[in-house]
Amino acid sequence: RLVGSEMCIRDSTIYFTFLIIKNLRYIYEREVIFIRMKLKKSLKQFFGFDDFRDPQYKVVKYALRGFDELVVLPTGSGKSICYQLPALLQGGITIIISPLKSLIKDQITNLDALGIKALGFYGEIGINERRKILRDLLLSERDFKILYTTPETITRNVDFVDTMNTIYG
Repeated sequence: RLVGSEMCIRDSTIYFTFLIIKNLRYIYEREVIFIRMKLKKSLKQFFGFDDFRDPQYKVVKYALRGFDELVVLPTGSGKSICYQLPALLQGGITIIISPLKSLIKDQITNLDALGIKALGFYGEIGINERRKILRDLLLSERDFKILYTTPETITRNVDFVDTMNTIYG
């Protein structure tokens, strides 16, 4: 009889454990749905798209969670959304390094057309604009969240490197 009682307790523990796991899974699934809905709403708000392309949602979600990612996608597949949307949703500044100044200019123009301010810091901009960007980077509140630059800038521009060391060093 005692053995039967222990079985009953063991069975109910398994049952309650199952219920708890089932409820946690339900809560997790609801959270995942909520996050996806929130990200889709932000995607629509900033970029006018109704849904993510594959694998944009996962890339954005993991970026917002702070994971390091290497994302290799073909031209025209929507890579820009993968770093622009997290940049707009998080605090701070996102620095995008691109070897092509023409791509930087296109990205800034496209964001500007959407009402999103992004700046470029590379050799062709004037000294006054460079100084203003460097000063603005040091502020706690900025009117931009995305800064495009080139590999040459991050390796050769002493003022830029000093500013980055001040912010992140």
